[in-house]
Amino acid sequence: MSDTVKSLRLRLQRADQHFAQLNSEISGFIDSVRSGIRGEFNEESGEYVFWLTGEPPLEWGLLIGEWAHECRAVLDNVVSALVIKRGHEVTVKTAFIIANDYNRWNGGWGQDLWGLLKSDVALVKKRQPYIRGNKALDHPLSRLSWINNTDKHRLLHIAASATRLMPNGWPEKWSCFPSLDEPKGAIVGEANFHDPLSLTKASAVFCRVPLVNVGSNPKMHMDGDIPITVSLTGTERPLMLNDILDIRREVSEILAEFEPILTK
Repeated sequence: MSDTVKSLRLRLQRADQHFAQLNSEISGFIDSVRSGIRGEFNEESGEYVFWLTGEPPLEWGLLIGEWAHECRAVLDNVVSALVIKRGHEVTVKTAFIIANDYNRWNGGWGQDLWGLLKSDVALVKKRQPYIRGNKALDHPLSRLSWINNTDKHRLLHIAASATRLMPNGWPEKWSCFPSLDEPKGAIVGEANFHDPLSLTKASAVFCRVPLVNVGSNPKMHMDGDIPITVSLTGTERPLMLNDILDIRREVSEILAEFEPILTK
């Protein structure tokens, strides 16, 4: 294995360390949010309102930004190493181009990938998001580029999010449901779960339950586990853990594809 490939693998290892730390801390955060559920009766609306409390630490934004930097740098380093291997000099434009549309690819690859062979360019091209058409923004490389570019200008603020932001949408049957403790005989309406739920602030309403004939101080509790996930990039362009893993796999596959060329 060449020193170049070794250094690129070290970058991915560093990225994996950031991700492992995030994954562990997020699990603990979700547990604390679930255990901190509180509810109260709103006499004006006649609803029992459940709140979640807890704000994801700002430090997580740094971790996901550093994670994205290492992954993005692997791609750019691959292209730079190839340019040198092909007998040319790296320029300020040298980079692994990521194009969400054909115009960006057609207008940029000649500069970004200058010095590569046609076969090298073909390997880069087949990974481009624009090939997916109107689903280009869902491509792992498009997501990586967005995280990396956004992190350059502002701190990413991670948010806790309800299940609408998960790949399969709302579950047909929730694993949690509100239960009335007192008074007995009260009429309980259908629960309204808010969609989506964001905890970029310290607290957020996630469920409202209409009640009739309950007096002024009814008591309810939430049974089961609320299906919470975490958006690692906030609510503007929410990306979940599975999306981040998809990006990591894409970068790893690209490195593996170019490794035989770099080690010849």
